[in-house]
Amino acid sequence: MGKLPKRTVARALAIGLMVFGGALLLLAFRSNAPIQVEPAAFGLGTVASGETRPATYRLSNRGRSRVHILGARVSCGETGCAAGPPANLPLEIPPGETREVAISFRTHKPGRFSYAFQLFSDAPGQSEIELLIEGITVAAQDLSPQVSTDLR
Repeated sequence: MGKLPKRTVARALAIGLMVFGGALLLLAFRSNAPIQVEPAAFGLGTVASGETRPATYRLSNRGRSRVHILGARVSCGETGCAAGPPANLPLEIPPGETREVAISFRTHKPGRFSYAFQLFSDAPGQSEIELLIEGITVAAQDLSPQVSTDLR
């Protein structure tokens, strides 16, 4: 399959933007991204407050050249979590290959959570890669088994 002329691609994007709005433009950029992340959102399920769990993501290089994952931003700010950056950074991903990164994640505030972390790469057009993590935090005593003291 040959490359389309830039003018043809630009016209198609302009028409799509007029007809479908920004969704087509976003789809066009995402489909050309060299790094694919799986899972799109990592579900931790129910987590006890203060418990640390790893979230592992697979990064696949669909491009034609090597990509380097150079760093990460895993700050949670004041949102009730703590996260450790992946230990295996910087990371090189050759074309057609997959590598894993794991983020250690700990929540503190009870309730549903959804956080986004960023990886930084040298991939053309994809200098930031977003990782999502979600779940529910409960108090530690809410996860412990209930023991009956009623002996009747």
